[in-house]
Amino acid sequence: MLRAVKQQQKLSEVENPRAWLFTVAANLWCDQCRRQQRRPTSQPLHLVAEPATTGWAETENREYLARVIESFQELPELQRKVLYLRTVEQFSLAEIAQIAETTVNSVKVSLSLARKRLRQKFATPQQTANRELKS
Repeated sequence: MLRAVKQQQKLSEVENPRAWLFTVAANLWCDQCRRQQRRPTSQPLHLVAEPATTGWAETENREYLARVIESFQELPELQRKVLYLRTVEQFSLAEIAQIAETTVNSVKVSLSLARKRLRQKFATPQQTANRELKS
């Protein structure tokens, strides 16, 4: 918000203020992620360790969620950004194109590729076999 306040006169010239503000926030987030990659933070072991009272299902859910997050982070940056903006923030394709500073067609392709990669990553053997039969 401080960056938006500092550039208040620029905000009045912006066609879509919501998308512009989100772009500012997304850029700040990317900067923070890059900083953390250079200097990973360490946590005390007692905060990282899993409590002994967790059940099997809860542990399995955590592992699955960790796999989903890891797979999401493995996507190329544009695909990751587009998938997040569309599914979580529910921006339109045009708004995503403006935020990502690309074209609507590029957004469509990136979104399709990101979804396809995640589907392939989490497909069960039965789903894979069914897809091969249909081809």
